[in-house]
Amino acid sequence: TLVHELTLFSAFAHVGADTMRTLTVLTASIIAWAGNLNYEKADAVSALVVSVIIMLVALRVAWEVVEQMQAKLWVRGRVGPRDGLRGKEMLASDAALPADRL
Repeated sequence: TLVHELTLFSAFAHVGADTMRTLTVLTASIIAWAGNLNYEKADAVSALVVSVIIMLVALRVAWEVVEQMQAKLWVRGRVGPRDGLRGKEMLASDAALPADRL
């Protein structure tokens, strides 16, 4: 089911984030050790990079959740296509669309 796939994607994203953070800490420590750089600065930069990637993945998961919720509401007849949360009303422009476009 879609929810099951979303759960697996979220779990995979979590494991990926942990792995990325581990690799960036290792890389930052090697760079700091080899180049006599400030480890704290290298770690902060790597943490920011991983945080941005995690936020992008989290936004994608949130987008999928909203899409799936809208799809379930549409199937149950509570929301028409592209009309937000206005109930069972249907836009006049939707009536002219083929079924595969709804």
